[in-house]
Amino acid sequence: MNPPVVAPGAVSSHAHTIAGASGFSPTAAFDSLQKSSCSSCVVSADKSNYWSPPLFYINQNKTYTYIPTGVTTYYEVRGKDYNYEFPKGFGMIVGNYLRRGLTGNQTDRAISWLCIGGTNVNNGEAQPIPQSCTGDIRAQVQFPVCNDGRLFTKDGSHMSFAYNKDGTINFDGGSCPPTHPKRFVKLFVEVLYKAGDLKTFPFHTNKNEPRFVLSTGDVMGYSFHVDFLNGWKTGVLQNIIDNCDYGGGFNFFDPSNCKYIKDNFYQTNAVRTTCRVTDSAVVSKQEALVYNPSKGSVAPFAVSRLPGCNPVQATPFTGTCSAANLVASSSSKAAVA
Repeated sequence: MNPPVVAPGAVSSHAHTIAGASGFSPTAAFDSLQKSSCSSCVVSADKSNYWSPPLFYINQNKTYTYIPTGVTTYYEVRGKDYNYEFPKGFGMIVGNYLRRGLTGNQTDRAISWLCIGGTNVNNGEAQPIPQSCTGDIRAQVQFPVCNDGRLFTKDGSHMSFAYNKDGTINFDGGSCPPTHPKRFVKLFVEVLYKAGDLKTFPFHTNKNEPRFVLSTGDVMGYSFHVDFLNGWKTGVLQNIIDNCDYGGGFNFFDPSNCKYIKDNFYQTNAVRTTCRVTDSAVVSKQEALVYNPSKGSVAPFAVSRLPGCNPVQATPFTGTCSAANLVASSSSKAAVA
């Protein structure tokens, strides 16, 4: 279904992987997320949702295998200004599913790719997708922090937000510009595609052919994006920002350094990994990507087409797809990653 930050209740043009609260739905909002029975986040009070396009392996027979995904979120206290928590009803998207090249602005540096534990044709964090990577592949997004006093613009974009005007390439310093003086805590999201677990992924006979593609049909990775819908109970995140010990020179809160989290909200992996989206409209559609009926379990398997109308090509698809070419386009996982 369509991400509720964009157009609540509508069908999305491409698939997404979801992390966070079990209450995600096509019309999810702050109040409904508060009723979630669980969260896949380390901090149970984080009943937000985070979602992004999944990555597929392009098989030599032109079928597509969904790559299992993990999501890690960091909340970082940056700059000299006071850092505020996100308000009730807040949502933001960084990136654009129609983007197919560098645009010359800070978004080019805010989104990057990295090969982990294998060969890497990209040196360090860069764009595009490291197609020759033989390990896991990670996409990462730096969210802007400086606000002009508005939460939303009429078109639902985050134009009321800006990146710090003199920050480093890692967006870790600098002051907010006078036009956007209010600083929110910085959200940094890593999406790990576990391609290294699938050892059977061969290089194509023609090594110039791409091996990986996003659910948008994009083999370069420029269309990568992350949607965020705030679900933190009011006051909890601000308490963490104001009072937790940011040790080791890093400013993202670590549950092991925060008594407030450890005493009230800390979740072990064994607990949080059992969390599942409960909305039937989402669960009923996820099977097209991650549920293999022949095996009776969640396991990677090949599909003949990318979900929705997303042929693999260098530019956004503007044509039409026949009914035979459409695969149910929805959230790609019922399990909250």
